[in-house]
Amino acid sequence: MLTSFGTWGLPQMVSKYYAIKDIKSIPRATIISTVFAVIIGCGAYFIGSLSRLVLGNKLPQGGVDAVIPNTLLTALGDPNIITTIILAVILILLLSASMSTLSSIVLSSSSAISVDLIPAVKKNYEGKNQMILTRVLCLLFVALSYIFATVNITVIVNIMSFSWGIVSGCFIGPYIWGIYSKKTTKTGAWAGMICGFLTVAVTTIILTVMALNGEGVTLAAAFKAASSKAPEMGVAAMAVSIIVVPLVSKFTKKYDNKFLEAVFAVTSEEN
Repeated sequence: MLTSFGTWGLPQMVSKYYAIKDIKSIPRATIISTVFAVIIGCGAYFIGSLSRLVLGNKLPQGGVDAVIPNTLLTALGDPNIITTIILAVILILLLSASMSTLSSIVLSSSSAISVDLIPAVKKNYEGKNQMILTRVLCLLFVALSYIFATVNITVIVNIMSFSWGIVSGCFIGPYIWGIYSKKTTKTGAWAGMICGFLTVAVTTIILTVMALNGEGVTLAAAFKAASSKAPEMGVAAMAVSIIVVPLVSKFTKKYDNKFLEAVFAVTSEEN
């Protein structure tokens, strides 16, 4: 629920649609992206859920991270030249996908600091210094990624779940209702964002406090226990956001018709 529907509320995903070449590209892109999503979604989910049939309903040594590798090795059978080639291709595809994602995230994170944040704080910021700082930050983020991956810091996964759930919970309601409903108001959008955020924040605090009631439980251990519910909290935040936006919009000041006509106007190209 979080990884499939949560993307509808992620700004970095929604902003991609602003890059559409023209109106005519939308139907073709819709078909291509839908087929791709079905293949990737069904492949990823079914392989994970049906792996228990291949592995005899037993968790392999190494835990959940070893499920897919062991499923591949078991399904492919005894090692030979064909299975070696297949595994090599899969590994190359995995590395290429990881590298493309890493490069885009590193560049976005570095530029967010060197291009957006620093110039806003420091005036007369020179372009040369900006480039040097961007390169240093890129190197730093890649190094941190390597450390997190090799040391296996599990809290990173929890932080990702929290961030995904909070951002999606804040924006999915305003995005969806803002696109499809003329009755959505500014107050309704703000209410959806705030309630989505509070759903995750308040639930995390409550679960952490409840875990602290146990004997000898530290704050770190209590937070770790609470963070294990991050996906569920993210889904709950999304649901709250989608419900709150139209509900609050119904009782708050609407936009004037002139503004709505301009926003929802149909262009000559669309006609």
